[in-house]
Amino acid sequence: MAIAKAPLDLVLQQGPMLQSIGRIGLQTALPFRRPKTNPDSYRAVDRTFNAPSAKLIEHFLQWSGADDTHPDHIPPHLFPQWALAVTSSLAEQTRYPMSGGLNQGCDLTINGKLPLNGKLRVHGEMVSVEEVKGKARIQTRVSTGTATQSDILVADLIIVVPLPGRKNKKGSEEKKPEPSFERVGSWRCSASDGLDFAILTGDFNPIHWLTPVAKLSPFRGKVLHGFGSFVRSFEVLSREAEI
Repeated sequence: MAIAKAPLDLVLQQGPMLQSIGRIGLQTALPFRRPKTNPDSYRAVDRTFNAPSAKLIEHFLQWSGADDTHPDHIPPHLFPQWALAVTSSLAEQTRYPMSGGLNQGCDLTINGKLPLNGKLRVHGEMVSVEEVKGKARIQTRVSTGTATQSDILVADLIIVVPLPGRKNKKGSEEKKPEPSFERVGSWRCSASDGLDFAILTGDFNPIHWLTPVAKLSPFRGKVLHGFGSFVRSFEVLSREAEI
């Protein structure tokens, strides 16, 4: 395992996400705790979080490659640090084993700036749950704000969970035309980046930082968090255009 560069004491700020990981682990060990069917409706989740500390923000921005590591507001792409815990609480209401869930993507709408101090008011709701092509697709919406504005950041997050015994036949999906992209920059990652991002956000899924476990995954090795790739790409793009 690579040695972390991020200060380990930042883990103390990751309580909500670590609790989510613990519940998922318990669900895996005791599958009877998982619902046998999906509910007709899903409970919304309302939580209040402490804003990330200045120390966490500084190290997060250093990790991201940002030019300014002392901003006047919480970086919008730091939202996984609190939003993933809310998304996990929503997804745990389904019948699917969340230990097999993978983040497939997100849409992030930025309506303002989150203040550095104070409390974050977070509201999560289920958007859709559907089973398609051998996978369960779970879409949630997490809105983050303050006591005076509820939707400063709105993140739509998608989780997919493979369904047992239902695999797609290769070549069965229609290939879509490749989009045309313009390269505006690049970034690199190191062997310790997965562990550092876990310390900064609380997402300690071992496929991102623990080599022996990662080798047992479908990826056959460590992979950087999808949100880690998002963060690094966000910084590269922000140098070219206002986001």
